[in-house]
Amino acid sequence: MNKYLAISIACFAFLCVLSPAQSRATEALAVPTGKVVLTVGGQVTLPNAGKVTTFDMAMLDALPQVTMVTHTPWDGSAVVTFRGPLIRDILAAAGASGTKARVIALNDYAVMIPASDFNEDGVILATKRNGQRMAIRDKGPLWVIYPLADRPDLDVYGTYAKMAWQVKAIDVE
Repeated sequence: MNKYLAISIACFAFLCVLSPAQSRATEALAVPTGKVVLTVGGQVTLPNAGKVTTFDMAMLDALPQVTMVTHTPWDGSAVVTFRGPLIRDILAAAGASGTKARVIALNDYAVMIPASDFNEDGVILATKRNGQRMAIRDKGPLWVIYPLADRPDLDVYGTYAKMAWQVKAIDVE
């Protein structure tokens, strides 16, 4: 492969990391009317609160919802049903673009997640567990969930470290 073709492919891949989801977003979200539960910052083009995009629970519920039946390392052998929007849809609503995102929890735990995870792995930001809202003491109100049951290749420690709970913010870089 010649050098220019390789550079072109690399640039295209970089620009497309979040673009499938981002292309659906064309206008800023309304300002939340309820308690803000998530702030998306960094490289966002559709802010609704200064330079960031904020969401209340009703706004997250208004996004397309995904139900994921899986297990987690914290639930023993129990199978759990999670429900929430795909993170790529949340980022699209914020007009976010970048190659990675720092997910930050209420206790300031932070983990860097490649944007490719959101596009390729079907990662959700769960708002419900077994049909119920999650309290802070139950890893809520928002929890990053990977499809571990459907993707055995993801059922490893490296993925577990990215499954942040009590999520309060996502900063896109």
